[in-house]
Order: sequence, then structure tokens, then C-alpha cells
Amino acid sequence: MCSLWFSFVPFVVSRCIGINTKHTKKARSSQRNYFEFKVSHYRTFCKHLSFTLTLIQINRTISMAWFEQYLYVKKSGLNKAGKGLFTRKAIPKGKCITEYKGRIQTWKKSLDQPGDNAYFFYITAKAVINPLSGKKTRAHFANDADGFMRSTVHRNNAEYLTDGNRCFIYSTHPIARFEEILVDYGRGYWKVRKEIIAEQKAEKKKKSKR
Repeated sequence: MCSLWFSFVPFVVSRCIGINTKHTKKARSSQRNYFEFKVSHYRTFCKHLSFTLTLIQINRTISMAWFEQYLYVKKSGLNKAGKGLFTRKAIPKGKCITEYKGRIQTWKKSLDQPGDNAYFFYITAKAVINPLSGKKTRAHFANDADGFMRSTVHRNNAEYLTDGNRCFIYSTHPIARFEEILVDYGRGYWKVRKEIIAEQKAEKKKKSKR
């Protein structure tokens, strides 16, 4: 009886071990399949995300080029503002009108350059857009209705929006055909301009006294 029992025990143990091994293999296989599914799902998500971002970039480029071809420059409707930026096509609210193009340079280099740097667009100390670098651009001709000579007839209908080291002009109000595009420069810009003009006048007085 004892010999029969001892011969039966190894059989039962071996069967149990075999069952556990089968379950372990199934569990490992299931985990592997689940992991591969997750990786595949993640790759698909990344492809869709990349495609979506590409579409957004293409849409931005198309919309920008769509209105840029209708822009032209002529005498501004603002008093003593020189030339201004106008559109031959009506522009709805919230649309990208054009990009403020130019060479990217440092603010230190911009200050060292001779002439008027009023058109330089400051983003950071290491990123200043110089539209006078020879590239074909019209964005810097857009005037501010709330400048030194604040207009009571005109109002700003656009704003600057930056994206990294790039700057774009977006419409904040519907702009009619042949209407002038007017952008808010910000109070900081006009404060600096007043300081620069005051310094230039002071230097002229010193030179005249000599």
C-alpha cells in the first residue's frame, strides 16, 4: 500500500507542475500579446498625432499665403505715419494675415547697427527679427492706430502672435477690402520710442552748442 502511495504522489506532483507550467506559458503569452498591442496602439497614436500636426502646419501656411498675396503698400490713412499695409481681399476675424519675416539676430547686434531700428521686432535678447535684411516682406509696414498720433477715426484690427522665433499678424476684427491693416504695438514699444527720440534730441542740442 505504501509503495503504491509513493508511486502515485510523484504522478500527481508532476501533473500539477505541468498544469502550472501551461498556465504560466499562457500568462506570459497573454502579457506579451497585450504588450505588443499597447506598442502597436502607441505607434498608431504617434502617427495620427504627427499627421494632425502636419495638417495644422499646412493649414497655417496655406492661410498665411492666401492673404499675403493680397497685401500691398501705399500711403497710410494715419496722420504722419508714412506708408501703411493694406489688403485687396476681405479678411475674417481670427485669420493669419502674414508673417513678420526677416533675419534673426541678437538685440545687442541690433543696437550696434546704424540707422533707425524701429522696425526690429524684439522677441528675446537672442531673437530679434530684422525685416530690413533684404528679404521681401511687407509686415513691417503695418502701423499702430494708438501710436504717438492716436487716431480717433481708425482702430487697430490685428495683433502680433509669436511662435518660437517667428512672428505672425492675426486679425482681431473683420478687415474689409482695401482697408488698412493696423496692429497694436503695445505700450512698451512706444515708451522705448519716446526715450530714444528724447536721447536723439539731446544729442542734437549738444552738437549744436559745440
